[in-house]
Amino acid sequence: MKTIYKLLIVLLFSSVLSAQDFSVVLTPYFKDFMNDISFPNDQTGWMCGYNGYIYKTTNGGVNWSQQNSGVTKNIQKLFFLDENNGYAGTVAGSILKTSDGGNNWIEYIFSNLRPTVPFGYLDDLFFINKDTGFVVAGALKNFFLFKTTDGGVNWAIKDSLISTDNTVRWYDMSFFNDSLGAVVSSKKNLQKYTTDGGETWSLSTAINDNFFGIQHAVRWLSQNTLISMGEGNEFNGVPVPIYKSTDGGINWVKKNQSVITCFDRVKDVFFKNSNEGIGVGSNGFYKGFVIKTSDGGENWATSVTNYAASFVAIDGSNNTLFGLGPSSHVLKSTDFGDNWNMLPFTSPTSIYGLYFDQDKGFALTAGGDFYVSRDGTGQNWEYLSNTGPDNAYSMFFFNKTTGLVLEENQNIVKTTDGGQTWRTVLAAVPYGSRNKVGGITFGDQTTGYAWFSLNDYGDYFVFKSTDAGENWNKVLETTGPGYIQGNIVFFDANTGVILGPQNYKMRTTDGGQTWDTAFVNNFPSYLANKGFEDVVKLSSTKAVAVGDHFICMTTDQGLNWNYIDHKMNGIDSSFWKINFSGPDTGYIGSPDSVYYKTSDGGFTWQKDSLNGKYGVYAVGTNAAGSIFFGTGNGYILGKINPTGVNENGKTVPGKYSLKQNYPNPFNPSTVIEYSIAELNGGSSFVQLKVFNVLGKEIATLVNSYQPAGNYKVEFNANKLASGIYFYRLKAGNFIETRKLILMK
Repeated sequence: MKTIYKLLIVLLFSSVLSAQDFSVVLTPYFKDFMNDISFPNDQTGWMCGYNGYIYKTTNGGVNWSQQNSGVTKNIQKLFFLDENNGYAGTVAGSILKTSDGGNNWIEYIFSNLRPTVPFGYLDDLFFINKDTGFVVAGALKNFFLFKTTDGGVNWAIKDSLISTDNTVRWYDMSFFNDSLGAVVSSKKNLQKYTTDGGETWSLSTAINDNFFGIQHAVRWLSQNTLISMGEGNEFNGVPVPIYKSTDGGINWVKKNQSVITCFDRVKDVFFKNSNEGIGVGSNGFYKGFVIKTSDGGENWATSVTNYAASFVAIDGSNNTLFGLGPSSHVLKSTDFGDNWNMLPFTSPTSIYGLYFDQDKGFALTAGGDFYVSRDGTGQNWEYLSNTGPDNAYSMFFFNKTTGLVLEENQNIVKTTDGGQTWRTVLAAVPYGSRNKVGGITFGDQTTGYAWFSLNDYGDYFVFKSTDAGENWNKVLETTGPGYIQGNIVFFDANTGVILGPQNYKMRTTDGGQTWDTAFVNNFPSYLANKGFEDVVKLSSTKAVAVGDHFICMTTDQGLNWNYIDHKMNGIDSSFWKINFSGPDTGYIGSPDSVYYKTSDGGFTWQKDSLNGKYGVYAVGTNAAGSIFFGTGNGYILGKINPTGVNENGKTVPGKYSLKQNYPNPFNPSTVIEYSIAELNGGSSFVQLKVFNVLGKEIATLVNSYQPAGNYKVEFNANKLASGIYFYRLKAGNFIETRKLILMK
């Protein structure tokens, strides 16, 4: 037995501690991407999405509860007739049915009617009443129209819908009554109508106006009148296609939309009566696009929302509308789409920024959602605000109250109240091309630089501020490699470097007046044209940068970047984001669900996994030195932290000590007490960590400077398995390890 314990101690102190356990500290309110929304009235509604998720609200979207669908399949469409009777369609060839408001769902399979077809799409779901309904589903080149007359229990194929062009997608269906229906598609001149309840379908008269585009929505306004609309196409100069039929879908006439640009895309339509209707979608740049009519579709007016969230679906009742975004954002309007408010829920959107102050933590998503950790520990997060109408990929904070966000389209916004409100300090350019973010940084407390691209990515711009981001002026306009990636770093007010794609490097030493290239040294030849991804400044002269399979370092303010031979195999993708918690300890996150750690300032690195679930898009460290990762699906991961660290008593201890935890054995929490001696007249850097019997680090409980005193830490092991663990205190030259036992 003594030999075993000696081996354990050797493992604890001499092995390479490669793995660190992370826990999820932020789970999106909606845990996956939602695909459709259905509201039979202004209070009660449902959403459906990936992995079988269904959510319900009964108070107009204020709160949502997850329902048990009974499946893990991708649910693509929803259709509710009233508060009790509803249907959900999965891409795997089945229908879920409820008759009690979603408390219970029953699955009925229709894909067995075509057993050789690998079902993967469900484009339409429509029920005329509780018994009669339709589904368009199948696989590419194998789409079918299914009909049920017994509420979804049994289905029959109606082959009359199938086109000779077997790549067509039938995107929307609508019925006026038991007999009259219409369906629209992704192909020119493929619109159909039925007069016998969907038993047979006829092609509409061909539209030969060189205008027709993808049709996403069709609605009946009266017994003879229909509206159809869909996507514009900027590559062919096609604005939003809007057509109207006054003879039941036989013939269609193009409607005037001279105010609409060719970037706009309508995804769904809602009419509250025969005259007033609204279409929603995207303006082509991820912003919500809205188009309205008040005269039955003869004329249309457009607008965009003030959020970087487009629409994929809309439903509602009278003037109350609910719009669903592609990242599970929910927007609500109570004035029929004139004004929209985003419901304050965390969503499965990529997190691109993490920042911590002493008692605040901030997270920024690509959609401009801004989250706060109010105590700065990073253990609890909540939605706080939205930064504005453009996608946001870069932020810089001076402190817990003042910061800036660089959004697409050249837009910079600033907060001085900790993210509660935002105001524009560099106005966005008019839409007309795709415009991306490079990065934003400050060399000192007043002088900052923002790098971005305009004109479909190819033209690079750098703007400069000398008043803490209040005003910005252009200092560089040049041509880039044709797209943008990487970041920007400034070592002081005048000296900084742009690190971009294809080994692009531009350096200034005079505050942006002139720019020259920087140099990379000792790079392997196969990395000669690889792109940079991120950079972190460690001092006034030193920075570490990462890119496509490489790590490099500068110690001369960015003039020379020296390749670091990381000696790691199996690097499947880019090193993505980098941050340091101190001069020696740093972390790199990767979209491949792995991360890398250095303990010697960036010269050597160790690789570890995040269990294949979480691609890392942001890296941050809190004031205690704990690491956090923002993921591509809206989660934040952090080290397992205690519920609190408290000073216990006022007596200043004369020596360091680590006491036995109590209770021991424990389940699931225990208290660890330790003492920090007053030596050398100051505080000590304290590390309190937990390891398993193999020497694998399980949790970092303390990782910060602490003044002399007596402390206690509560360690919660709720997510750990029963067994023997060890906890180790390091403070100054003092090191002590003790054993604890978890029994569940």
